[in-house]
Amino acid sequence: MKILSLLFLIILNQIDAEECREIRMALDLGSTAIKMAVAEINSCDAKILDVLLRVSRRIDFQSDLHQSANQQFSRKIMWKALGIISEMHNLAKPYKVKRSIAVGTSVFRMASNANEFSNKLQKWFKLPLVILNPKEKGRLSFEAVRSTVQTSREKIAVWEIGASSMQFTSMIDNTEPFTHGAVLASVSFKNMFIDEVQKKNSKIVSSPNPISREQGELGLLISQEFSNRVPSVLRKKFADSSVRVYGIGGVHSYSISNQVGTPFYDYSSVINILNSSYGLSDIEIGGDYATTEVSNLVLVAGFLKNLNISQVYSLDISMVNGVLVSNNYW
Repeated sequence: MKILSLLFLIILNQIDAEECREIRMALDLGSTAIKMAVAEINSCDAKILDVLLRVSRRIDFQSDLHQSANQQFSRKIMWKALGIISEMHNLAKPYKVKRSIAVGTSVFRMASNANEFSNKLQKWFKLPLVILNPKEKGRLSFEAVRSTVQTSREKIAVWEIGASSMQFTSMIDNTEPFTHGAVLASVSFKNMFIDEVQKKNSKIVSSPNPISREQGELGLLISQEFSNRVPSVLRKKFADSSVRVYGIGGVHSYSISNQVGTPFYDYSSVINILNSSYGLSDIEIGGDYATTEVSNLVLVAGFLKNLNISQVYSLDISMVNGVLVSNNYW
């Protein structure tokens, strides 16, 4: 009798485990890239069991919108995006995706014709688009890190920098993550640098390079000034040496970590690379993101110094990970 009861419990557990497992696809429509992931999820435990496919394609929504006279995406950029999403949709077909979703952030909040693009996604791909506010984005980024690392929730601090948004997120009162959305980010700071430091027009001039030392030092002061807007509760958390600060988003996981040469860095390592990057042209810097590489160093160094962050550990993950495990969107 005991053996039969045990077998019955085992079978029930297996059935429950199967009901919790499903294949999901999530797309992150960022300011300069579209990222997609297909993964097997345990929806009951909010965990990623296995990432089956991960794809990223460059597309510059941010520059397209910056050049617009009426705060609208151009037809050209929308058709390019739909082509990329069509490719991703086809790549995901072999995995028998059960449910899918796309999320957009700041650049989609700013575009006055974002709804037109959203309607096309729904009509062509049956793909709902959720446009996130900074608080939602910060929470999803926090969940993306939490589902990846072994650090306890209370000791996680997430610093995310993309092309058009920056968020600082951590647990403050042990109920839910608290997020502060900063005004500056990679492209917006680059454009501000061109406009305010170099006294040029960023709608005409796309690159600040070469940047002189004098210009860089002024840019550092601007970055530090904006970092003063981070709330004191988060400043205290990010300066706590027992808290691990994880850097995510393209600026951390690609730009800074590649320039420094390691996935972890502090103020001195970033400022040393910055000092050796003054006077370099786009050609000398190289790569698809040459126009923002040096200004990214200025941006990050200013925040590192003023917030007294001892070390940043960059992770090559995106908000997609958080979307996949967040049952609020499924």
